[in-house]
Amino acid sequence: MARDELDRYYTPALLASACVRWLADHMGAAGPLYDPCAGGGAWLDAAHELGWASEGCDLDPSAPAVLDRRAACEPMERWTPRTGGGWWITNPPYGPVEAWISTLRERQQARGDIGVALLMRLTAIEWLIELDDPPHALVTTSQRARWEGPGGALYASGDSCGAVLAVWGRCAAQPGRPAQAWPLGQWRPTRRRGGT
Repeated sequence: MARDELDRYYTPALLASACVRWLADHMGAAGPLYDPCAGGGAWLDAAHELGWASEGCDLDPSAPAVLDRRAACEPMERWTPRTGGGWWITNPPYGPVEAWISTLRERQQARGDIGVALLMRLTAIEWLIELDDPPHALVTTSQRARWEGPGGALYASGDSCGAVLAVWGRCAAQPGRPAQAWPLGQWRPTRRRGGT
């Protein structure tokens, strides 16, 4: 399968919901939530489920969250959330992840927001730990995601493993300590072989 030129692989709703609930339960988070790659709107919907305010943007004018006006049609570089004191959370484009981490951490610190949480392939853990600004928490799941794309197509992750939510946050920061690993657990129902 050819890679989508805009890197449109929308986060599964159940996975976004499980990650946002984890932030609420373990980080004392209470929103608002900012998604600079809103795409299908899964993160915005997950915030809504918890009663959090949310704002988002996406550079793709055909993204579902833009079309139904849950998100602005703007590149992240020109977008600023109206509210403050929240979480930057997204499934970033795969290529320039380190630039996204740097940009979102700078925005978080300059605005006084709580933190940044980025969903990535589980295979990114070793790379994340070795960053100059490593995450404070790594929330892992072994369940393999199926990503939604344009036109409702479903794409299985190329990895044979799950995902990791890398979390940088004021309330989790403990200088000099390595990232704490947390299991996300089962975020979607599973079928038993031979049954339903």
